Amino acid sequence: MPRFIPCIGRNACRDDGTRCLACNRTLSEITRTRDVVERVTAFLEEMSYDNPEEFMAYMSSKVMKKLKARGENE
Repeated sequence: MPRFIPCIGRNACRDDGTRCLACNRTLSEITRTRDVVERVTAFLEEMSYDNPEEFMAYMSSKVMKKLKARGENE
C-alpha cells in the first residue's frame, strides 16, 4: 500500500501530466481529495457547528474504525 504524502501547497505542485512531482500522487487522486475536502467543508458550513474541530475529530475516529473493521474482514 502506498504511503500518503500531503500536498506541500498548490504553489509547490509541479506535474508531469499524470502525477505531482512534489508529492508523487496522481492528479486524479489530488482532484478526488480536493472534492472530498470541498464536500466536508460545505457540510460544515451548512451545519454551522460552533465546534467544527470536534466534528473533524469524530469523522477521523469513525473513518479509522471503519478502515480497521474492513481490514479485519478481508
